[in-house]
Amino acid sequence: MMLRRTRALLPLLLLVLLAPACQSPTPDLVDQATRSKIELAIREGTTHLDLSGIELTAIPPEIGQATALTHLDVSHNRLTTLPPEIGKLSALATLDISRNQITRLPAEIGQLADLKLLFAYDNKLATLPGEIGSLQKLLVLDLDQNPLTSLPNELAQLESLNSLELCQTGLAQFPPQVAQLPNLSVLNYCANGLREFPPAILGMTGLTNLSLQDNTIAELPPGISGLTQLRALSLEGNHLTRVPAEIGQLHELRLLGLGKNRLTSLPPEIGQLKALQWLNLGQNDLTSLPTEIGQLTNLEVLYIYGNGLTSLPPEIGYLAHLKTLSAFSNRLTALPADIGRLFSLTELNLSLNQLSELPPEIGQLATLEELDLSHNGLAKLPPQLGRLTNLTELDLSGNRLIALPSQMGQMAKLRLLDIRDNPLEEMPRNLPEGVTILH
Repeated sequence: MMLRRTRALLPLLLLVLLAPACQSPTPDLVDQATRSKIELAIREGTTHLDLSGIELTAIPPEIGQATALTHLDVSHNRLTTLPPEIGKLSALATLDISRNQITRLPAEIGQLADLKLLFAYDNKLATLPGEIGSLQKLLVLDLDQNPLTSLPNELAQLESLNSLELCQTGLAQFPPQVAQLPNLSVLNYCANGLREFPPAILGMTGLTNLSLQDNTIAELPPGISGLTQLRALSLEGNHLTRVPAEIGQLHELRLLGLGKNRLTSLPPEIGQLKALQWLNLGQNDLTSLPTEIGQLTNLEVLYIYGNGLTSLPPEIGYLAHLKTLSAFSNRLTALPADIGRLFSLTELNLSLNQLSELPPEIGQLATLEELDLSHNGLAKLPPQLGRLTNLTELDLSGNRLIALPSQMGQMAKLRLLDIRDNPLEEMPRNLPEGVTILH
């Protein structure tokens, strides 16, 4: 038995051994190795078959005889089509054909009655066969990065479909069939050139995750409030200038991405998102934050970098669970003393601002591990900085420091200290052993 198996795998072994020497194996060698592997799968009743990344140009029709297969991976090849025999794999639950050059799917794909996961991203599909609607058990369909021109009406028949990926497809008009999917909860429709928020989406009240990022949407409709099950809403990279007050009615929201838009202000109703854990407001035109930001008491990550903020509201101190605060590239001239109440903070980035001093309360951030204060106007540091005993990285480059507080010797875990581009009169002393100093 062992001898027969070794002989069957010999072409595949040759493929592996010869590939480095000749850069890419010949099509004949690839075909021979593939057929041997399929024959072995047929003979042994294999359930998982991996034919990915071997520069395969065609799948042998014998694949239809490997009826025990539940998982088939032919991704990262040079396939332009699939054989109709693929439809004979009645037990198949997962099919990965991503990163090929496939221009069409055979109608026989509709015979895969047990298929649950279909990954077809990064191909050259212009549409799907109507038979796709027969895949009643399909849960996940990934069609990202295909030049789709249309979707069949039968798509709406996928009653079990839970997740649909349609990013970078060129579908600038939202397909109505998508809105008819009864159990869809995850929809990614990014980078398709949408100019407005599709009204049909407002009726998809079962959605829990919605991504429309990297389009050109200029306005978010008040009807967004009807998507009450949303837990993640990603709208980064659009042309939004305002956020409607109705956003505050999305009480289940955990993640909200509004970065890289044109927002000049936020509605106070933002504070009603009590479950929010992750908020991206980076790269907008904000000059201030509403005081209601302090009501987001479950927030763990806050990105406000790349705006025109001149101050932070004292209420930011109420964010007791905040772990990451990224506020670099703003116009901050001072920090509120309340920043010292962020007792869960591990990462704080305040670089590229206009800070001339730090409040002594910054020493209360006992859990802080990374602190970036580079490229400000700091002339001195408070001695309380030495209380940051969990700090591992400290960037002070590009300031006006002439001395460092001796209390920094208490930073026992400090491993990296950047003090470049400062007019220091003497090198810091009494620093922890093993710290790397960039100067």
